[in-house]
Amino acid sequence: MPKNSKFTWIWDYLDPLYPFQFFVGARGDGKTYGALDGGVERYEDTGEKFMFSRLTPKEQKEILCKKTSQKGNPFKKINKNEGRSIGIVSTGDLVSSICDYEVDDKGKIIIGSSKEYGYSCSLVDLCDIRGQDYSDVTAWIVDEFIPEKHKRIPSGLGAALLNGYDTINRDREDNGEPPLFLFCLANAFNIYNPIFKELGLVSVCEKMINKGQKDYYDKKRRFAIHLLEDSGELAEARDKRALTALTKGTDFYDAAYNNEFAYNDFSNIAYRKVKGYRPLVSLDDIYIWQRVGGRELYATYTVGKVESFKTKKQAEKLLFIRTYGHKLWISYIKGLITFETYDIKARLLEVIE
Repeated sequence: MPKNSKFTWIWDYLDPLYPFQFFVGARGDGKTYGALDGGVERYEDTGEKFMFSRLTPKEQKEILCKKTSQKGNPFKKINKNEGRSIGIVSTGDLVSSICDYEVDDKGKIIIGSSKEYGYSCSLVDLCDIRGQDYSDVTAWIVDEFIPEKHKRIPSGLGAALLNGYDTINRDREDNGEPPLFLFCLANAFNIYNPIFKELGLVSVCEKMINKGQKDYYDKKRRFAIHLLEDSGELAEARDKRALTALTKGTDFYDAAYNNEFAYNDFSNIAYRKVKGYRPLVSLDDIYIWQRVGGRELYATYTVGKVESFKTKKQAEKLLFIRTYGHKLWISYIKGLITFETYDIKARLLEVIE
């Protein structure tokens, strides 16, 4: 159980039926604190270890303990509150150790005991690791899986997550063991993020927002998405901060504190019947219809008999851009295209912009 009920305690959501869990919440709601504190407690109770990852090697390097500095140590507040000395200590390779540490006479960080709670590695590096055994890891925490707007992130991040999961999980399920639990944590910076795109979760999350739904469980695909709500106590405390006062009414405030995907443009999105429209062209599962006798376009999942293009086939994608790209872009900037969903809008604009 959480030690401080105003913070998020993701371990309450642990469920073998849903090994893939995605948590999107406001800044400062304790997602990372609860994940790490719970991981340590779980090790002490069961001996089961956990993996902790940031997205890139640069981000991963920032959280390592260096000499006498805990500058980037994500366990810093846990250490202060609980009188511990836990850190992420480099072992000389891509995967570091989450352990109790000590400082020697020369100020060098060293592993201080045989107690190792788990491991830490960037998501980008983890997917490239081969031939290592992580059967002692039962949970993987990926922190800040939705990149902030200003960050440069390598392509293929979604595929990297799947490869990393396979690296840790291996064949444990074939041996009758439960699958690796994956907890992905983030703020609401971008609904059209690489991991949601790869897994086809953009439209799922969009429907949750439209319905005011906070938790979604897919029993068939065994994943869950949680759009977290702050406790009243936490929200009240945050409203007194200087940065909150400065940013109130901005996209930053809505994304960071209201847990809204404020950086995404949800304009010109509506459901329409295609009666009175004729099919023009399709791109993957997106069908573009044009109003009969008019210039208005509607991008939808509703199927029509038209010429079809596939984005995975580079030649077809380029032909679509040459044939329809300019017309669609002009129609978009003139406000003549309506999109059935934000997922459709983002995918189409990604091709024609």
